[in-house]
Amino acid sequence: MVIPLEWHLLLAFARLRPSVGDRRIFETVASHTGIDWDRLFQLACQNDVAPLVYHGIRETGASHVTPAVRTKLSAAYAANAMRNAILFEELGNRPTLPQKQTDKDHRVEGCGTC
Repeated sequence: MVIPLEWHLLLAFARLRPSVGDRRIFETVASHTGIDWDRLFQLACQNDVAPLVYHGIRETGASHVTPAVRTKLSAAYAANAMRNAILFEELGNRPTLPQKQTDKDHRVEGCGTC
């Protein structure tokens, strides 16, 4: 089975900290003229990793990515950052650490095991 080049790129880019090996994969694979960058974007969205792919592209200095796809990935990254900021703000108004529970808190009346 042959794995499409777009999948190789997706796996190389969709990491928080691309390794040297990931960078080599990018340099080798991205230099091929047969890359369907729109397909890479679709795969990234379908697998919910578009922000990570954009981050990986920025980290590796990927220059082969088409401007249109780079713009779409950048928008996905910005939308994710906005969502995270909203979630962070919402969580800021609640306790972030669970309170210590006692054995009483875990008992269920009438279950026969307590």
